[in-house]
Amino acid sequence: MIVHASITAATATTATTNHEIKRDSNVSIPAVSLWGDSKSIDVMAQETIQLIYNINCCSVVFHVFSNGGSFLWEKIRQFLFSNSQKEEHTNPKSELETAIEYRVKSKIIGIVFDSSPAEFSLNPNLISHAMKYCPFRERIQLKAYIFLRKAQMGGRSHDEERNQRASEFWLGMRNCNLKLPQLYLYSTKDILTPLDPLRELIAFRRDLLGREMIHSCEFDSSHCSHYKIYPKEYTSAIEKFLNRCCHSRRSLLARL
Repeated sequence: MIVHASITAATATTATTNHEIKRDSNVSIPAVSLWGDSKSIDVMAQETIQLIYNINCCSVVFHVFSNGGSFLWEKIRQFLFSNSQKEEHTNPKSELETAIEYRVKSKIIGIVFDSSPAEFSLNPNLISHAMKYCPFRERIQLKAYIFLRKAQMGGRSHDEERNQRASEFWLGMRNCNLKLPQLYLYSTKDILTPLDPLRELIAFRRDLLGREMIHSCEFDSSHCSHYKIYPKEYTSAIEKFLNRCCHSRRSLLARL
C-alpha cells in the first residue's frame, strides 16, 4: 500500500486507507490535518516522521506545496538523512528513535514539489509579497518575529540574516544527493516562485542524479493553483510519477 502525503505552508497532512492497492496502480489519498500553526517546524517535522512510522503502509510519497512545504521537507530531510557523527556523539539517539528513523527512511520512495522551491534571496520583497496571501494572524506573527530578531541581532541586519538563510535553503534543495524520484510542478506565471532559478535547479539535479530521477511538468497557472486550472493534466502527471516511484521501488527490491 502506498500513502500519498501532502505538506503545505500551513498544514502538514497525510492519510491512509484500508483498501488494498493493486500491484500496478496507485491512488492519491485525501489529506487530513496533522498539526496546528502554533508549533515549531522542528516539532512538526518530528510529528510527521512519527505519523509516517505509525501508518500501516510500505511506501510514502511526499507532496509538498509552496515554500512552507519545502521548509518542512528540508527539516524532515535533515532529521532523517543529515545527522553527523558529531551530532550523534553530542545527542545520542535511543534505540527506538533509531528504529523509527530507519523505518521511515525505508518507506519514502519519492517527492513532489508543487510551486517550490523558490530562490527568494534574489528578490528582497518576495517574502513580504508572499505574506499578503497569508491569514492576518500569520502576518502579525511574522512581523513580531522580525521585530524580535532585529532586537536580538544588534549590529547585524535582518536582510543579511535573511539572505544567508535563503542561500542555505536553496543550496540544500539544489545539492541534495538523495536518490529519490522527484517531480517538480511549476508555472511560467508564478509570481512567488521565480521561474529561471527553478528551471536551473531542475537541470542541475538531472545532471546530478540522472534524468530517470528528476521529472517536471510546466503550467501557466498561478501559485499552487495548477490542479485547480488543469486537473486532468495535473492528475496525469501525479499518476505517472507514482507509477515511476513504485517501479523504482520494485527494481531496487529485485536487486537486493
